[in-house]
Amino acid sequence: DGQPIDGGTTATVVALIKGKLLVVANAGDSEAILGGRVSDGSVGFEALCGDHAPTNVDEFIRVAKLAPERPADWQPALFAYDL
Repeated sequence: DGQPIDGGTTATVVALIKGKLLVVANAGDSEAILGGRVSDGSVGFEALCGDHAPTNVDEFIRVAKLAPERPADWQPALFAYDL
């Protein structure tokens, strides 16, 4: 309808399978970290997935490579912050 979009959707799903395999999937600008106590007694963490936002250089490059696959009549969504 030509009206700007003022938001989007993000999701992060984490599954621990049989106590051994950790599977992480994310979409949008959501992130996940895993934290716990390390051997010296301190608390540490590790990022489980990357940010899928256009400000992430790797994500920007990944999406830019998709450009040739778009139909000729493709138009990007108009977001409120694009106005």
